[in-house]
Amino acid sequence: MREIKFRIWNTELKRMYYTEKCEYIYYTGIIDLSCEHKKGIWMQFSGLRDNSNNKNEVYEGDIIEQFGWQGEYYIVEFIDCAFYAVLINNNVPKCLRTKYIKLDELYDFQVIGNKYDNIELLEGGKI
Repeated sequence: MREIKFRIWNTELKRMYYTEKCEYIYYTGIIDLSCEHKKGIWMQFSGLRDNSNNKNEVYEGDIIEQFGWQGEYYIVEFIDCAFYAVLINNNVPKCLRTKYIKLDELYDFQVIGNKYDNIELLEGGKI
C-alpha cells in the first residue's frame, strides 16, 4: 500500500511545505489537515523514489530527467487516477518520443527540481 503524503506550495510565501511538518489523520477517505499552510497548491506523493540514490521522493509537479537520453525531461502529473511522466521538451527524436508514460514504467530517472521552486527549468533554462 502506498504511503499517503502531500506537499503544499504556499503561493503567498513562495515556499514548499511537506506533510511531515503538518499533522494529518487519514480515515474513511477523508484527510483532516491541521496545518497552517492549508491554502496553496497541493501535490500528492507518487509512492516512488528516483533512481539517483533512491532518496528523492517523487511528487506531482516534479521535473524529472531520464537517464540515457540527454535532454529528455518530464513533469509528473496525476491523470485519470495514475501518475504520469509528461514529456515537456522536444530534444528527443520524434520517432522515439512518447508524450505520456506511466511513472512506474519509467526507468532510470532522477528528480532535478519542481515547477514552482525551479521555474527556470521550464523558462528557457536547462530545458
